[in-house]
Amino acid sequence: MKHFLRMLVQVYLYFYCKCLWRCLKFVARKLTGRCELQRICYNIKPGAERTLKIETSLRNSKNKLLQNSISVHPDAIEKTVDAIIDLKKINPDVNPQ
Repeated sequence: MKHFLRMLVQVYLYFYCKCLWRCLKFVARKLTGRCELQRICYNIKPGAERTLKIETSLRNSKNKLLQNSISVHPDAIEKTVDAIIDLKKINPDVNPQ
């Protein structure tokens, strides 16, 4: 019985991490009109916590551009930020953060 419960928990965690989390992010995007990066920037004050959450979000993204943007060369930061803004369809005039 103990092994069955452990397996059940593992199946639940797998399902949550792979499927349900993406669905929740999709619903949050549709309800708020903001992507995950925007929600992080609007809900958390500038500092280490915000930086860590943004890095985690980028690292866990399924998009390779976002995953690779964490370790981009300092000379290419502006270009990468512009690419992320285009990818996420963020309007810089409306969302200055």
